[in-house]
Amino acid sequence: MPSVCSAFYGFKKPWKHALVLTVLLLPVSSILYRHVGWPAVLIALLVGPMYYFLNKSLTVGIVENSSWTGGFAFKRSMIEGKSIS
Repeated sequence: MPSVCSAFYGFKKPWKHALVLTVLLLPVSSILYRHVGWPAVLIALLVGPMYYFLNKSLTVGIVENSSWTGGFAFKRSMIEGKSIS
């Protein structure tokens, strides 16, 4: 403990990745709409939000006086369903 310089924490919310994923899947789903129907569009609209909610993470860490940084990242579990916010 005497060599700990500072501590940090933060949330990572991948909303940009989820938005890009949804935008890229919409043209593909419109092509598949002719063959499959509405399920293709529904899947394209659900993949982005599911990616966002399943990939949120909480990071906790410390920085020592020697500038060594160590940390832990916690992600939500689908099995347990516990919120990390």
